Amino acid sequence: MGRSRNVWGPYEKDPKNPIVTSVPGESYERQDADHLKPKYYNPGSALQKSGHGSYVELPTGEVYLVHLCARPFVPELRCTLGRETAIQKMMWTEDG
Repeated sequence: MGRSRNVWGPYEKDPKNPIVTSVPGESYERQDADHLKPKYYNPGSALQKSGHGSYVELPTGEVYLVHLCARPFVPELRCTLGRETAIQKMMWTEDG
């Protein structure tokens, strides 16, 4: 996600990227050709492979992220239901 104080820019990369992930701790999985492999499975998260989201702001001012995810079955870690859609409430930090 990029951010700017002005819609016309300049934009900077958000230092908290990615804004949604199921990988525990800090990770640079996108640079890893095997980023969808079981080594990135996080048993502490029901939703796996989270990403590719759309920002939604309601008239009430609440902000949500609608994104793709999967729920693999243990122990095989196969996602027989395929990609699913999730929605999560977003909260902004003080610096935006």
